[in-house]
Amino acid sequence: DNVNSNLARSMKANLEETIIAYGGVSVSFSERIKNGVDLLRETGCADIAFNKTEVCPYGNNCPMDVVKELKGIRRCSLCPYAVRFIDHLPAVMAKKRQVAEAVDELESVLAADVKTLNAKYTPTELDALDEDRARLCEDLSGWILNEEILEVMRQRIAAGKDIRNWTVQRPEIIERDLLRVSVQTSESEYLL
Repeated sequence: DNVNSNLARSMKANLEETIIAYGGVSVSFSERIKNGVDLLRETGCADIAFNKTEVCPYGNNCPMDVVKELKGIRRCSLCPYAVRFIDHLPAVMAKKRQVAEAVDELESVLAADVKTLNAKYTPTELDALDEDRARLCEDLSGWILNEEILEVMRQRIAAGKDIRNWTVQRPEIIERDLLRVSVQTSESEYLL
């Protein structure tokens, strides 16, 4: 989520290669013409915000169509414009666990018998708890899907199935000692 991270520097240097090398994806649950990756390409990362679980091409200012569609602001797990890279996978997993715990807590509250619930809560409060549970379950499903997609991207890159590019922590160290040699192998074997 740092503007000086390797991901951010790479996006500034070459956005297209970064999307490929870091496995950048946007998940959309509707038929949209543009998604977050398209928006990043179109705007050239003009107003992006780096977050722990995604990159927001709108600078963390949710557009009105998304607020209306998702029935709330900052529902990033479901946002079609949120762009996630494999570097976001640990934070996405942590967010999924956090939301799952919140769902479990609400479930335990609502699992009490009807008499106990009616004694503790008004009908309006019960409706609000039910709405919270529904919203959290939607968010949880979004985080689960994002985690699965990012894990698949990570596995593809780790297995060498996506060998178009390599990303390293400190390229300047490698560049200092890099030598070109003639070898007839795949790009992965050549680099190794």
